[in-house]
Amino acid sequence: MIRALGGGDLQARAEAIQRLAGRGPGGVPDLEKVVADGSWWAREGALEALAGMGETGLPTLARVARSDEREEVRRFAARVIGRIRRPAGREVLVELMKDARVRGVAAAALGEMGDSVAAPLLIRALGDRSLSVRRASAVALGKLRDPRAVGPLVRLMADSHQSVRFAAAGALAGIGPSAAGALSGALRQADPLVRALAAEVLGRVGGPEAVSRLLAAAEDGDWGVRGAVARALGLAGAPPILPELNAWLGREPDRFVAAQLRGAIQRIGEK
Repeated sequence: MIRALGGGDLQARAEAIQRLAGRGPGGVPDLEKVVADGSWWAREGALEALAGMGETGLPTLARVARSDEREEVRRFAARVIGRIRRPAGREVLVELMKDARVRGVAAAALGEMGDSVAAPLLIRALGDRSLSVRRASAVALGKLRDPRAVGPLVRLMADSHQSVRFAAAGALAGIGPSAAGALSGALRQADPLVRALAAEVLGRVGGPEAVSRLLAAAEDGDWGVRGAVARALGLAGAPPILPELNAWLGREPDRFVAAQLRGAIQRIGEK
């Protein structure tokens, strides 16, 4: 089984990981040897097997994530700790959030755990200097769906890096209708990119409040924002708003926005 961890037979490797995880405490020493001396492929398999042991494998994973001299090993150990959905695993990841080299991975793993206790820590991490940490924390908060994150995530849509802005938007869409009020406020931001992104997310969130806020944004002075609003209404709108969309189409001066409106009208008409 140990040899299979580093082999090229994927099925045999997967079976070996599962069987080694089932050995319990007696299998830990052999896996520790692989982590210390094996190839990368074998070390990865050994760390997966340790994660499959749950809390039995956690002490070894925690030690590796904290102190292994190879950063890629530390990062992978932190990642698989997220599969151990127990308070002890969360505590290790919270500790790892203090380590600049692994905190982005630790943030992502906290999201995988689905434990809302970690939400305040992840919210604070939205202000991290590292864009990878900000992005991973936003994605994690979207998975936790904690309404406390709505305001900070809306503010993060103005981040200097595009991937972080999109991560914040995706997280807000994951949180759902409880984010609609804050997103409506973002439609009044000075930055048109934030307004457009808020409109896109409102379309994905849906609901009567989202539709009414989007209709109110139809007069936005920026054509890009109006195009985003039109697309969003195509997602969230229902047939009763078709007269308003047709009236908007009749007065819309921009060809791109008009095309988005026609697409929205067609989409709603097919519902």
